[in-house]
Amino acid sequence: MEEIHLDLRNDATRRYICNDLLNRLDSAVSERIIEIADTLDVSGGHCHDLLSIEEVVKRACLSEVVISDSHAIYRTLAEAEAHVHGCSIEETHFHEVGTLSHLRDVITICLAVEALSPSIITATPVQVGRGSIVCAHGTLDIPAPATVEILNQGVPIYSEKREGEWCTPTSASVILHFVDHFEF
Repeated sequence: MEEIHLDLRNDATRRYICNDLLNRLDSAVSERIIEIADTLDVSGGHCHDLLSIEEVVKRACLSEVVISDSHAIYRTLAEAEAHVHGCSIEETHFHEVGTLSHLRDVITICLAVEALSPSIITATPVQVGRGSIVCAHGTLDIPAPATVEILNQGVPIYSEKREGEWCTPTSASVILHFVDHFEF
């Protein structure tokens, strides 16, 4: 396949990216990807740390590429959370990013990128939003500290910010991992 371009100026959430990529595929392929992601077996519906995420992914019937991509995305998340909380990666506790819905979306994105097999992925600067959000750590400014930590690794932010959270730590990690070049 040729280049994939993601327009992230309005929405840079994992669900937006997931739907965008699935819509580029034949419906039968999209449905199969969703079926595969739905087979993930997460005890209690939540993974609390990087090791448990990696174990769930290893148990699934996924290619080495998808396993590697998902591990890289979650390692970036763990590193950002560890930096923000001043702890080691092993001590990092996943709250929202460890839910089954987050993991399924990340795996779906990885599977869709594998199926599309683009030569390059480009994107616009990222809409992060503005305001505040209530999460497991209390009320945080948008973008959340872990999101900022990830975006500071080379992901440009769109200058016109919308109200609300439009880029999370999970989506920032996906963007950092997959986007080869940003177009202004």
